[in-house]
Amino acid sequence: KQQRFLTNLFTKILLVEDNLLRETYISLLPKEILIDGNYIRLDYKFISHPTKENHQEMMLILTDVTKEKIMEEQIQDEKETLGMVVKVVTQHHDFSDAVEGYTAFCHKELGKILAWECPVSEKISTLFTIVHTWKGTFGQLGMQHVVKELHGLEEMLAALREDGKGDINQLRECFVSYS
Repeated sequence: KQQRFLTNLFTKILLVEDNLLRETYISLLPKEILIDGNYIRLDYKFISHPTKENHQEMMLILTDVTKEKIMEEQIQDEKETLGMVVKVVTQHHDFSDAVEGYTAFCHKELGKILAWECPVSEKISTLFTIVHTWKGTFGQLGMQHVVKELHGLEEMLAALREDGKGDINQLRECFVSYS
């Protein structure tokens, strides 16, 4: 579908005479692609044919922007880390409460919930809700690495919940594999 779309789009770009419409079509073309782990920026430029009058061709300019992308990601990570540090310092009481509460959940409440005398589906739903709440709490504090890990745990619980066939051993395994 994408190949058909691009073929049709290039045909329109090359045949249309209205420059404004051509620019609109060009804006629909991809600006960047990923090839073998390298980020490649795509630029499109019309050039006049050297011998054929009123004949234009399109030149595709490929630029490897992998280093720039990596640097942008590092800058973004540093901004997020700085934001987290600022939130932890300015909201130290909230941070301390969150860490204390989460530690209590991991060391005390989790075991109690797993030992409940009820269907496994109820335990899964309860734990999913608790993990989701902790993910939100740590997200508010800008702790994106913790949020990412909790999201992975949440996905495992969601898969067990959706499957409907999860047993207590599978549920425990979710938390064993989650460090």
